[in-house]
Amino acid sequence: MLKRLTTTRTVPSLVLHSRAYSPGKLVLWLGMTKGAQSLIWFLNGNQIEPQPLLTEGELSRAHPATQTHYGLFEIDVEGEPPGPLVVSVKSHDGESASIQCDRPLEAIPESPDQAFRLLVASCFSFRKDKTGRLASVMREMDETMRPHLSLLMGDQVYLDIPPILDFPNDETWLARKFDSDYQTNWIRPNGFSELLTAAPYACNPDDHEYWNNFPHRSPIIQNTWRAKGRGRWTRAASSMYAAYQGTGKSDPTVIDVDPLSIL
Repeated sequence: MLKRLTTTRTVPSLVLHSRAYSPGKLVLWLGMTKGAQSLIWFLNGNQIEPQPLLTEGELSRAHPATQTHYGLFEIDVEGEPPGPLVVSVKSHDGESASIQCDRPLEAIPESPDQAFRLLVASCFSFRKDKTGRLASVMREMDETMRPHLSLLMGDQVYLDIPPILDFPNDETWLARKFDSDYQTNWIRPNGFSELLTAAPYACNPDDHEYWNNFPHRSPIIQNTWRAKGRGRWTRAASSMYAAYQGTGKSDPTVIDVDPLSIL
């Protein structure tokens, strides 16, 4: 299972999630909402140097108009002793986050009393989950039901909500609004983040990562009525998708759990 162990704030400015992995390696997503800072990494208490997976560098800004920075990091765990893998990271100003990960599963268990558990999820709106029902369900899930891998199949955010508002046709405003929505789901506790910490995950977008019926015009979203408006919205939303859900590369994600291969 995955478990976020410690953070220094109720709503942390530094957070770790585990992403879809390859055999013998962990892939961790890191988000920082206070701007890029130097980081110190630890694996089971020993300082390490993870491999950044982003071509832009260790940390990248989600959008020029926002302060959110993100990074993807690969950690080799091939030679680690049996047991849970605890990864910790600290920033120079004292912020910290830790996550406990199971060893990457390389093959589907052959024992009849074991299984490969795959969680498929889509369509989460924090405005429809004001009581934290999703978080309660995830916390009450016992170890026999915990997934080994989650596939997030789209509409992880609803950037076009509420449609009754006429959003300013301004890319800076849109980027900041979209970043705030992503932070609510990816970082704020008692919501979608509880699902993100349940297992390593891979993402696929649907239309609401942009707007209803993207890339076509929407009759209820005025910024989509003209090509320039659609362009501004698309650039702002695409930068947020790359920051929070992307892999840092254009190649498809391939997850192998022998004999299963997920493309």
